[in-house]
Amino acid sequence: MGGVQHHYMLYRKNKDHRRSIAASLVQGVYILEQDRQQNRQGPQAFAPGWWDFFDFQLSDVLVDNVDNSIFGAIFESKFPASYCDDSKTETPKYVIAFRGTITEPGTLLRDLMLDLGCILNKLQSDTRFEIAMKYVKEMVDFAGAENIWLAGHSLGSAMALLTGKNMIKVGYNLETYLFNPPFLSIPIERIKDQKVKDTLRIANTIVKAGLVAATKAYNSKPREDDSFATLSAWLPNLFVNPDDPICAEYIGYFEHRKKMQEIGAENVERIATTNSFRNLFKNALGMDLEEALHLIPSSHLTTIQGQSLNFRRAHGIQQWLNPNIQCQHKLYQFKKNKDHRRSIAASLVQGVYILEQDRQQNRQGPQAFAPGWWDFFDFQLSDVLVDNVDNSIFGAIFESKFPASYCDDSKTETPKYVIAFRGTITEPGTLLRDLMLDLGCILNKLQSDTRFEIAMKYVKEMVDFAGAENIWLAGHSLGSAMALLTGKNMIKVGYNLETYLFNPPFLSIPIERIKDQKVKDTLRIANTIVKAGLVAATKAYNSKPREDDSFATLSAWLPNLFVNPDDPICAEYIGYFEHRKKMQEIGAENVERIATTNSFRNLFKNALGMDLEEALHLIPSSHLTTIQGQSLNFRRAHGIQQWLNPNIQCQHKLYQFK
Repeated sequence: MGGVQHHYMLYRKNKDHRRSIAASLVQGVYILEQDRQQNRQGPQAFAPGWWDFFDFQLSDVLVDNVDNSIFGAIFESKFPASYCDDSKTETPKYVIAFRGTITEPGTLLRDLMLDLGCILNKLQSDTRFEIAMKYVKEMVDFAGAENIWLAGHSLGSAMALLTGKNMIKVGYNLETYLFNPPFLSIPIERIKDQKVKDTLRIANTIVKAGLVAATKAYNSKPREDDSFATLSAWLPNLFVNPDDPICAEYIGYFEHRKKMQEIGAENVERIATTNSFRNLFKNALGMDLEEALHLIPSSHLTTIQGQSLNFRRAHGIQQWLNPNIQCQHKLYQFKKNKDHRRSIAASLVQGVYILEQDRQQNRQGPQAFAPGWWDFFDFQLSDVLVDNVDNSIFGAIFESKFPASYCDDSKTETPKYVIAFRGTITEPGTLLRDLMLDLGCILNKLQSDTRFEIAMKYVKEMVDFAGAENIWLAGHSLGSAMALLTGKNMIKVGYNLETYLFNPPFLSIPIERIKDQKVKDTLRIANTIVKAGLVAATKAYNSKPREDDSFATLSAWLPNLFVNPDDPICAEYIGYFEHRKKMQEIGAENVERIATTNSFRNLFKNALGMDLEEALHLIPSSHLTTIQGQSLNFRRAHGIQQWLNPNIQCQHKLYQFK
């Protein structure tokens, strides 16, 4: 017990304290197996001190079905559940811990076989891992993911890493502590010369990215970068010693990824990272691809400072028990995949279209086509929005099947709720009503229609219930006009909703469809000068309400607009934002702002002394995504289907109001 007491710290709210808990319980699993081999039981057993000191008790042991060795254990806190709930980042209710290799006759052969399985990326098919996975799933079902830690050392950290990856893929984010986790690659980090290390890593990236392009491996399924997007919310705690060749490469791996992102080469880096040489070789042979065990997108990386005397110390669990070691902590977090978020939003909007078609054709239960559009992304239908005029379904609320804690951790990737709106359906049951709403858009009267009022009511209620940060808005065509107007109204009262607008209508002459760039520029400049002149002549700029005041309010909102240049309904957004940018660059932003925020309709109304109105389609800022390549016809250029394709080439631009 004295050995354990040496490693105790009196203070609590501390990363080192959590590290000490996890490392001590992993050490306890090592000693449990040694007690078993040496038949130490009861008061003679050495293991209990490693968990008793931190007020844990042994709940269960995980036994290998090949050699009957103890390779893991489940520990339960002696503190009441309420205490663990209040301080779950400090003391969990349960810890599932895994030991590494023990070089004793009773375990050596079996453990070495598992080490080889790690090297060959086959650990997931071993029965020991299957037993571990079974226990973890049962504990999550019993206690909840938020009450459980995973911990492991060496081979055991590989076990915990793979278990944690599997659990996050089904929506359970387990706090995880990995001591000296194996990095299955050439240990470049052990090279002393930093320039040589950087050169080797850059060469490795370029070669792999080139091979991916040459073999078209990037288009093969499954794609590991999709897995990276799923794993991005998980932040395991990695504890690495630079003098340990087994784990040291994690240091260079994360630093290289960071540097590549800083120089704008994150796409090349991501392609290289998520395509191992093994997978490239398998792809060339037409074999199934596999996910590399050791690769993760994000982590809290703790690196021990100072030189270790030998490999045994550098790789040992004992170093992490010492409260006085000097460590460096760094957070590396994966950048989310824009295409993945676009696919989620577009798929759910498509689901609303199919919901209404199912209703019209009376397809119910197993015959319904719609559920597949949300099931694929692990959402469920929470509610439908029904028009009070024709009883059609024009929107839906979808709820993620993942726990709220997962969505909180990855809110930029997977929201808890999505409110989606469809566009016009050219079927007898909806055509007349939808066309009337299209006309309402053109006349800038959508906000006074009962369909919009219903949408607004649902959105307000959902924001009150779940919070704006947990909700996305999404829509296509007429539905994007609905989502745009809803989002504008919500930001005006302080709620910033992440919004996805596919082919949103721009209610103006489609100048962008003109092929000659000089003609387009001339027309836009002339339009700006004429409107600014009319504003000055009629003194409309001094009338209230002023739309540029609204622009200032809207400036913090950055909706995601998805536009096809061949679609005359939405293409003008491209020229609208580019023209605003050019006018600002030449110092004419004041003239441009006056012209933009005063439509010809408002100028005419002002001259007649009528109330002014805010143009539905005008917004100051956006993330604008433009599809590349020519569409064959209007139907394709304006369709939602194009945005479902993960392989489309797009250009992304940020336009932010000053």
